[in-house]
Amino acid sequence: MVRCTHVEGWGHEVVVKGTNFVPMYATRSRRVKTDKRDARTLAEACRLGAYRPAHRTSDEQRHRRAQLAVREALVRTRTRYISLVRALVRREGLRVADGEAESFVKRVEYLALPGKLKAEVAPLLSLLLQLNEQIAFLDGVLERLARRDEQLARLCTMDLLPK
Repeated sequence: MVRCTHVEGWGHEVVVKGTNFVPMYATRSRRVKTDKRDARTLAEACRLGAYRPAHRTSDEQRHRRAQLAVREALVRTRTRYISLVRALVRREGLRVADGEAESFVKRVEYLALPGKLKAEVAPLLSLLLQLNEQIAFLDGVLERLARRDEQLARLCTMDLLPK
């Protein structure tokens, strides 16, 4: 796959077409969709000027979104692991004290867990420690980015990012 930046590097102007602009597809049948027909339709739309350019995100913005997506996946994973450990502990009639996710492992280790239960949750607790490290690292990266980027700083006020 050739990226837009590669084509621009070759000296060509790249315009990404908005796919939801109906007049662009005026001459195309919607029944059969092939790459050849799409290419012909796009060429005709360019010739007629019957298209709307779509917004292209910058490489930096795509990278930032990827970092946010990774952080979100890590947080969701940590949440699932915490829920599973809580359920396993509750099954034995014990209760993990409330608190921050970052201190969950210490709160579980404080409990006097039976040997089998300790062996069952040990892999999850180990992974939770690693997840906490990675989330903290990404929080630091995103915090530094937010100081330099006004748009990202505004997102922080919406509780989408760590503060």
